[in-house]
Amino acid sequence: MLDVGSYCGVFLELARGRGYDVLGVEPSVWASSYARETLQVPTVTGSIESLPADTKPFDVVCSWDVLEHVADPMAQLEQINRRLVPGGIHAFSTLDYGNWYPRLLGERWPWMMDMHIYYFDQKVMRQMLAAAGFRIVVSAARNPRSKGPGRRAPCAHAQTLHR
Repeated sequence: MLDVGSYCGVFLELARGRGYDVLGVEPSVWASSYARETLQVPTVTGSIESLPADTKPFDVVCSWDVLEHVADPMAQLEQINRRLVPGGIHAFSTLDYGNWYPRLLGERWPWMMDMHIYYFDQKVMRQMLAAAGFRIVVSAARNPRSKGPGRRAPCAHAQTLHR
């Protein structure tokens, strides 16, 4: 399993505990060092492009809340597809800008911030995934922080894909 944007490696530590062979890639020098040195999670400092060309393909590539931060999200999706075995899974989450909450709040939406370079709605995300060679297997939209009736109205959506 590869985790793109693995930060401090906590997700990979949990996955390793469940039997997965894991590798992280994280641009933050501090976070990738913490993953390697404190959690002993193998982590490459950099981006997915930093992985050696001869790195074996992965059954699963995850990227949790990463796509909105990268300079070229389409290239990122294509690179992830190239790193998967045939039929492999790309599990990810990103913000859903087409949801009622960001539409209602506009620029006051709490996730409207400089570190987010791109925002996607579900239609655009489906088009990008198809263009990158993915087929959506599961798509779920929910807001896990909400306790009220808007709980199923998402601020984010997660999609599991395969090529």
